[in-house]
Amino acid sequence: MTPKTRSLVALFGALVYALFGARILSSSIASLLVFLRDSAATGVAGGGMFAFSVDIIVVPYLLLALASIVASVMLRSWARASGGSVRALHRAHRWSIVLAFVVAIASIVGFNIAGSPSPLMLLPLSAMAWGLQFVLTAVLLGTYALRS
Repeated sequence: MTPKTRSLVALFGALVYALFGARILSSSIASLLVFLRDSAATGVAGGGMFAFSVDIIVVPYLLLALASIVASVMLRSWARASGGSVRALHRAHRWSIVLAFVVAIASIVGFNIAGSPSPLMLLPLSAMAWGLQFVLTAVLLGTYALRS
């Protein structure tokens, strides 16, 4: 693959990740705020929050999460060679992947251990972590496309 083709693919990937990441991040922030308001008012979280959050995290975005991991691995040597802010961006991207998985696993474990509504709060937090991670993927891919 030629360098120009790689740059075009990276720009397309950056666009896809920016659109989906911003959408996930904005809707999950809204979901978290609704959850906090409703649970403070009633003391219980609704089942609709669970269905909405599972739809955001699992169904359409699992492939984006896997592709983000692949992009991180593929751009690792380029980020090391670029140094400075690119290396810091790649490190933040890598840790955002870890954070997103930790919050997602914690929400699953929380449902199986606790009976309180607090594990339900982890679902929108997990979606926020994935949304942030996708936005960071867009920035990383965009940086690669512009610098190469």
